[in-house]
Amino acid sequence: MEKIYPLLQAVIQGFLEFLPVSIEGHLAVFDHFTRRISGGSAIPYYINVFRFGSLLAILIVYWKLILNIVIEAMKMIREIFSGKFSFRDMRPERNLVFMLPLSLVPMILLAFFGKYIDALRSESSIIATGCIFMAMGILMYIADSRYPGSRELSKMNVPDALLLGVSQTAAFGFTVPNAGPAVSVTLLRGYSDTSIVSFSLLMYLPAMLFSNISALDRTAVPESIADAPGWIIPAGVVAAMIFGWVSIKFLQWLVSDVQGEGHLGFFAKYNTIIGGLILALTLIESVLGTTFYDIFKDAFSFLGAGA
Repeated sequence: MEKIYPLLQAVIQGFLEFLPVSIEGHLAVFDHFTRRISGGSAIPYYINVFRFGSLLAILIVYWKLILNIVIEAMKMIREIFSGKFSFRDMRPERNLVFMLPLSLVPMILLAFFGKYIDALRSESSIIATGCIFMAMGILMYIADSRYPGSRELSKMNVPDALLLGVSQTAAFGFTVPNAGPAVSVTLLRGYSDTSIVSFSLLMYLPAMLFSNISALDRTAVPESIADAPGWIIPAGVVAAMIFGWVSIKFLQWLVSDVQGEGHLGFFAKYNTIIGGLILALTLIESVLGTTFYDIFKDAFSFLGAGA
């Protein structure tokens, strides 16, 4: 059973990758209460490897739009050299050529501090994680109440692109729900459902690709990888890709105008409740002067948790 855990992780990770929940945040909570990830676990390593499958899912869903953006960029370069370029001609794809790189600026800056962010994540308290979950739940609830919007990608401006970039950078830098900040900010700024998902995930693609490569470069390969079957990693990438595709389609439905209302309310409640439970449990630990892991150490032993 231990050998297929990575495959199960790939399925869960692929589905949760683009939803307004945090994979790393849940792992941080899981680690705190069970000590499963501490002591050389391969889980964080698999997260980075399987994420390439999730990125392939974005390419599959949005390959036409990506191709149109590339073609538009080539047309724009040609117009610049021929003297025919004009800022007045801002078609949706051309606007993306400008706004996507601009939105990536905060993430590019964050990339230079990768090792410091890793240290901050490892040292951040479970209380901070609980507060972040609650804050994101409240933000998503406010954004959902403002639904629907009507602005399109062609109306994306510089302040909105930078604001979206900062919000997504927060998701990458800390254990906040991955899609929560970007979706919430775009909803609050009045963008339509199609624009929200398209722009957020197109921005996610290059940013996470670079972040993932950097993370793998900084992460030592766990010894347990040598004992895993050779098919686990390719099978996990494929599983993450398939369930990542499902996740994107589900996210599109979540922010779509079904019966005139958004569907982020469930995740707003979920994150708020999870955050509240984390804070309540850590308060109990503080009162008891011990941790739940120490209390239920024998019950957690079947997970192979570290001491």
